[in-house]
Amino acid sequence: MKQRWIINLGLGIIVAVLIWVVIYSPGKTPPPPPITLGSTPADKISEIRIIRPGKKNIRLVKTGMLWRLTAPINARANQFRATSVVGLATTRSDGQLEVNIDKLAQYGLANPLATVWLGDQKLDFGDSHPINRKRYVMTDNRIHLINDTVFRHLTVPFSDYIDSQLLAGIEPTTLELPKLRIKLGDKGWAAKPEPKDISADRITALVDEWRHTRALSVSPYQGKTSGSSLRIGYKDDAKTGATKWLKIYIRSRKPELVLYRPDEGLEYHFPADMAKRLFEIKAQ
Repeated sequence: MKQRWIINLGLGIIVAVLIWVVIYSPGKTPPPPPITLGSTPADKISEIRIIRPGKKNIRLVKTGMLWRLTAPINARANQFRATSVVGLATTRSDGQLEVNIDKLAQYGLANPLATVWLGDQKLDFGDSHPINRKRYVMTDNRIHLINDTVFRHLTVPFSDYIDSQLLAGIEPTTLELPKLRIKLGDKGWAAKPEPKDISADRITALVDEWRHTRALSVSPYQGKTSGSSLRIGYKDDAKTGATKWLKIYIRSRKPELVLYRPDEGLEYHFPADMAKRLFEIKAQ
């Protein structure tokens, strides 16, 4: 019995040593950390500037946890696009070249396709590699090759950097629609005129459409005559319980539904069939 115990102990020690060798590989130098583009940690970046030839410059500023578009217009920002651009700071460099001013043209960097400023760091974007399709990026006196995943965000219109959610940050308590009024009461949502053979869940579903709806595109107000309007009531201050009202104009229903928010100076564009989903209670 004692002999078996000694054998088991010896085997345990051997296994522990083998595990230690595999994990720590004594005598081996650990690989160097990957080279990344950023000179500033991503969570420390609070300003983004995007400059493209022939297009309006874009500027985004981070306040708290949220990004906001400040140029060429002031608007709520598309958080996904903003964080994708910030991701350049942690993007791995798959190859580096010394900067030679006389050879910048061969990489498309003599006249960059786009320039991004992450805080105080400048990144110039050139052509893509003819074989592996990686993108040439020049920053801090080095030319890097990176996976070409962010560049598409740098070529879109500035309006794609606007948050497409119509009621972001607003929790409705009342919907005053063209032919329907829905109000949140002690027993839940109620509609007037009261629909026949429609469950309360269908009324709630309509409210949820408004809460979560996103436009296909957003554009600055075109300055044309506005159409009919609707109002959204919401609680801006939980302490006072006072209702604030957001007025929205229905600019058109066909060939697309266009809703205009005068408080933002923005038009939200939806497919024409979205009008039924936003203005009518669906049957079971």
